Amino acid sequence: KREKAGKILIDNGKKIRNIWERTSKNAGLDLQVSGIYPLSSFKIINDDWPIIITYFIQEMLKHNILASDRCYSNTCQNEKNLKIYEAACNDVFLKISRYLKQNTLKSKLEGPVKQMGFKRLT
Repeated sequence: KREKAGKILIDNGKKIRNIWERTSKNAGLDLQVSGIYPLSSFKIINDDWPIIITYFIQEMLKHNILASDRCYSNTCQNEKNLKIYEAACNDVFLKISRYLKQNTLKSKLEGPVKQMGFKRLT
């Protein structure tokens, strides 16, 4: 309460959502954002969503960012971190857009497509 963590989590969640919205718009991608501010998620509306999110994760790792289609904001996120995250998102979303237009995104994957949802392994 003293640190006003609730307000920080909400504010950071809003900032992250704005990053996704700005960078996806810049790349010409149709983005859907959901969840409460501190626990937000996104989806790029496209039939190749599993390939898209796999590529997003792969490329964000190359920017030294462990990321996925959801973000749990925290009190340690600051403007410097968010600027780095935004630059990485912008780079990756632009690549996704280009490769979708070229129909080559799947060929850019360096591993298997991410498993979507839960299913039995046996």
